[in-house]
Amino acid sequence: MAEFNFKNIFLAGVGATAYSMEKAQELVDDLVKKGELTVQQGKAVNDELKHNMSEHLRTVADNIENAGRKAGDFVTGVADDLAGEVAEAAVDILDKVDQMTAEQRAALKEKLEQLDRSDEEA
Repeated sequence: MAEFNFKNIFLAGVGATAYSMEKAQELVDDLVKKGELTVQQGKAVNDELKHNMSEHLRTVADNIENAGRKAGDFVTGVADDLAGEVAEAAVDILDKVDQMTAEQRAALKEKLEQLDRSDEEA
């Protein structure tokens, strides 16, 4: 059986302290490694989120650009259609004026002059 003298007790205490220090160092090293892994994973997740957000913003910008282009094409088409209809209406009006008698054209002229005067007064 081991002797329980002061020297053995002292050496056991020193051994326990050394053992505790080793285990504490191992624990600290393990926690540092886990912390580094967590930081690396956090960076990876952050990079992935930035990439995904960038892709999403690019998609949204493309959709807005396409919508603007489609709206512009629609407006241009409507304007072209209206211009064609106005041109057709003008030709129809001129055809009808050509078919009028001199008296009808004189009455039309008088009406147009009245409208011009009322526009000038307003």
